Amino acid sequence: MDIRKLGLSTISAISGHLFFKYYQELKKNQWLKTADIENLQVMKLKKLIKYAVENIPFYKERFRHFNIQNFKKLDELKQLPILTKQELIAAGDSAVVKSRSKLLKKSTSGTSGPPFNFVIDRDFFSLEIARNLRIFDFTSVGIGEPWVIFTPLRGKKNSIFSFLTNRLVLDANLITAERTPPCCPSSTDNKLQPDENMIRQFCERIKRHKPKAIYSYPSSLIALATFIRKWKVTGINFKTTISSGELLTTKLRMFIEEVFQGEVFNLYGTTEFPTIAEECREHNGLHIFNDSYVVEFLDDGAIVLTDLDNYTMPFIRYKTGDRGFLKNGHCNCGRSFPLMEITQGRVSDLITTPDGKFLRKSFFASVIEKNLEIENFQILYDEQGKILINLGVNKSFPELRQEYLIKRFKDYTGNSVEVSVKIFLNQSHSGIKT
Repeated sequence: MDIRKLGLSTISAISGHLFFKYYQELKKNQWLKTADIENLQVMKLKKLIKYAVENIPFYKERFRHFNIQNFKKLDELKQLPILTKQELIAAGDSAVVKSRSKLLKKSTSGTSGPPFNFVIDRDFFSLEIARNLRIFDFTSVGIGEPWVIFTPLRGKKNSIFSFLTNRLVLDANLITAERTPPCCPSSTDNKLQPDENMIRQFCERIKRHKPKAIYSYPSSLIALATFIRKWKVTGINFKTTISSGELLTTKLRMFIEEVFQGEVFNLYGTTEFPTIAEECREHNGLHIFNDSYVVEFLDDGAIVLTDLDNYTMPFIRYKTGDRGFLKNGHCNCGRSFPLMEITQGRVSDLITTPDGKFLRKSFFASVIEKNLEIENFQILYDEQGKILINLGVNKSFPELRQEYLIKRFKDYTGNSVEVSVKIFLNQSHSGIKT
């Protein structure tokens, strides 16, 4: 065991945070046989549901007609109702176990709906650390190799953990003058003017750190990569990029790989469940960490998730708002975790112009949606830095309003890009989608 792993193990033991012990267990689970993992899931589910019914008023009422003693197969989980974020918000404290241990508050950003506050306990926090450590195993980045985390910071960073994991922490909140990160807009009117001095400072810190990997959202990666290319910065290469939080398109993956000159790994996670599934080096789909979760796909592709280890505020058959599908077959890497793909999730809202300006697609949408004649629309951005906006209308659209829309768009974009608008009657242009 090298010095950093020994340090992590020692800190884990002294602090009472059992993350290193959990990490070692999670490492072993990926090589279990499929039947063994399914047995583990069933055992964890029975224990979780029993605990929730006995200790949490919300679930006691919700599962009053369900006989846990008869639960023997994963398919029987479908007997339980699907849970929504709105139901948990309405349930409030009745969905939280009465615990003497200190609870840690967490919150979603609110970019895909109203902000959602939830809680975890100290032991589950340790398990989350272990789950996050495991994602690097899939990319062949070892503990102790220098890496960068480049995300919006919502809490304090742990300097001891950063030292032991050789982690450079960069706050993506700081790369725009408005101090709102590209992934998480504070409002649609925010112009996201880039703070070039801060981005230069980040580039210098990265060069000094000499990282092997970076973990970030696609929009933040795009912003950083755009300026690295614009300024012809040398000395910043990542053999591994872990992208999470937003949909990673093929086009974005190719751009990031080209600029950073390394391999990109897609990680599917949310604020509630940061590490659900991840690519390995085969890049044949996302391995579902089903020793930690049960992931279901409804007929329309909607993803329903159960966290098998959160006893403080359980998420049992929780609808994530994303869509995907289960892939057939097994991966050549030898891991027994099943494979999935994401087809719908939070999409990067960022447009980066050739001169390094940040624009939001949601700004255009917010202006368009105020016009009742417009039933659907499409925003296209091409390689030459031109924005084309197609508007599908249900009746004649007054010329003065068209001129007003174009003026609003051009006031927002300035001279950085060319904006054009095309109007179509829906019966002749039914292919336009919002």
